[in-house]
Amino acid sequence: MSHKDRILRAAAVALLLYALVSLGREYRLLCRTEALAQELAETREELTRERDALEERLEEPLDEQELRRLAWERLGMVAPGEKIYTFTTVDEDEGDREVAVWDWKLEALWKDG
Repeated sequence: MSHKDRILRAAAVALLLYALVSLGREYRLLCRTEALAQELAETREELTRERDALEERLEEPLDEQELRRLAWERLGMVAPGEKIYTFTTVDEDEGDREVAVWDWKLEALWKDG
Protein backbone atom coordinates (compact mmCIF):
# COMPACT_ATOMS: atom_id res chain seq x y z
CA MET A 1 0.00 0.00 0.00
CA SER A 2 1.46 3.28 -1.04
CA HIS A 3 1.73 6.46 0.93
CA LYS A 4 -0.87 8.10 -1.32
CA ASP A 5 -3.43 5.30 -0.65
CA ARG A 6 -2.95 5.64 3.12
CA ILE A 7 -3.58 9.39 2.98
CA LEU A 8 -6.71 8.86 0.87
CA ARG A 9 -8.03 6.20 3.27
CA ALA A 10 -7.28 8.42 6.29
CA ALA A 11 -9.09 11.32 4.63
CA ALA A 12 -12.05 9.05 3.83
CA VAL A 13 -12.19 7.83 7.44
CA ALA A 14 -11.95 11.41 8.72
CA LEU A 15 -14.82 12.48 6.46
CA LEU A 16 -16.93 9.51 7.58
CA LEU A 17 -16.30 10.34 11.25
CA TYR A 18 -17.18 13.99 10.63
CA ALA A 19 -20.38 12.91 8.84
CA LEU A 20 -21.33 10.62 11.77
CA VAL A 21 -20.72 13.38 14.32
CA SER A 22 -22.74 15.83 12.25
CA LEU A 23 -25.52 13.29 11.82
CA GLY A 24 -25.61 12.71 15.59
CA ARG A 25 -25.79 16.45 16.24
CA GLU A 26 -28.61 16.89 13.74
CA TYR A 27 -30.48 13.91 15.21
CA ARG A 28 -30.32 15.45 18.71
CA LEU A 29 -31.56 18.75 17.28
CA LEU A 30 -34.41 16.93 15.54
CA CYS A 31 -35.38 15.20 18.80
CA ARG A 32 -35.41 18.51 20.71
CA THR A 33 -37.45 20.15 17.96
CA GLU A 34 -40.02 17.33 17.99
CA ALA A 35 -40.29 17.55 21.79
CA LEU A 36 -40.82 21.31 21.55
CA ALA A 37 -43.43 20.83 18.83
CA GLN A 38 -45.28 18.33 21.03
CA GLU A 39 -45.17 20.72 23.98
CA LEU A 40 -46.46 23.59 21.85
CA ALA A 41 -49.27 21.41 20.50
CA GLU A 42 -50.34 20.54 24.06
CA THR A 43 -50.20 24.20 25.06
CA ARG A 44 -52.27 25.14 22.02
CA GLU A 45 -54.92 22.53 22.91
CA GLU A 46 -55.04 23.82 26.48
CA LEU A 47 -55.42 27.42 25.32
CA THR A 48 -58.10 26.41 22.83
CA ARG A 49 -60.07 24.71 25.62
CA GLU A 50 -59.66 27.78 27.81
CA ARG A 51 -60.81 30.08 24.98
CA ASP A 52 -63.87 27.91 24.34
CA ALA A 53 -64.75 27.97 28.04
CA LEU A 54 -64.43 31.76 28.12
CA GLU A 55 -66.58 32.11 25.00
CA GLU A 56 -69.27 29.95 26.61
CA ARG A 57 -69.07 32.07 29.74
CA LEU A 58 -69.50 35.24 27.66
CA GLU A 59 -72.66 33.85 26.08
CA GLU A 60 -74.22 33.18 29.49
CA PRO A 61 -75.87 36.17 31.18
CA LEU A 62 -74.30 37.23 34.46
CA ASP A 63 -76.42 36.78 37.55
CA GLU A 64 -76.88 39.63 39.99
CA GLN A 65 -74.49 38.19 42.56
CA GLU A 66 -71.71 37.97 39.96
CA LEU A 67 -72.38 41.56 38.85
CA ARG A 68 -72.17 42.76 42.45
CA ARG A 69 -68.89 40.90 43.00
CA LEU A 70 -67.35 42.35 39.83
CA ALA A 71 -68.52 45.87 40.68
CA TRP A 72 -67.10 45.57 44.18
CA GLU A 73 -63.75 44.00 43.20
CA ARG A 74 -62.89 45.73 39.94
CA LEU A 75 -64.68 49.06 40.07
CA GLY A 76 -64.58 49.75 43.81
CA MET A 77 -68.32 50.38 43.91
CA VAL A 78 -70.24 50.25 47.17
CA ALA A 79 -73.79 49.05 47.72
CA PRO A 80 -76.27 51.42 49.40
CA GLY A 81 -75.82 51.31 53.17
CA GLU A 82 -72.30 49.88 53.05
CA LYS A 83 -69.59 51.69 54.95
CA ILE A 84 -65.97 51.78 53.89
CA TYR A 85 -63.23 52.02 56.46
CA THR A 86 -59.73 53.06 55.52
CA PHE A 87 -56.90 52.19 57.86
CA THR A 88 -53.73 54.22 57.82
CA THR A 89 -50.59 54.30 59.88
CA VAL A 90 -49.48 57.39 61.76
CA ASP A 91 -45.83 58.34 61.77
CA GLU A 92 -44.53 59.33 65.17
CA ASP A 93 -42.67 62.25 63.61
CA GLU A 94 -45.88 63.56 62.05
CA GLY A 95 -47.69 63.83 65.36
CA ASP A 96 -51.44 64.15 65.59
CA ARG A 97 -52.67 64.89 62.07
CA GLU A 98 -56.09 66.10 63.19
CA VAL A 99 -54.58 68.71 65.51
CA ALA A 100 -52.21 69.85 62.76
CA VAL A 101 -55.12 70.29 60.34
CA TRP A 102 -57.18 72.28 62.85
CA ASP A 103 -54.19 74.48 63.67
CA TRP A 104 -53.77 75.23 59.98
CA LYS A 105 -57.46 76.10 59.64
CA LEU A 106 -57.37 78.35 62.70
CA GLU A 107 -54.29 80.14 61.38
CA ALA A 108 -56.05 80.69 58.07
CA LEU A 109 -59.09 82.14 59.92
CA TRP A 110 -56.93 84.53 61.95
CA LYS A 111 -55.09 85.74 58.90
CA ASP A 112 -58.31 86.31 56.93
CA GLY A 113 -60.21 87.87 59.81
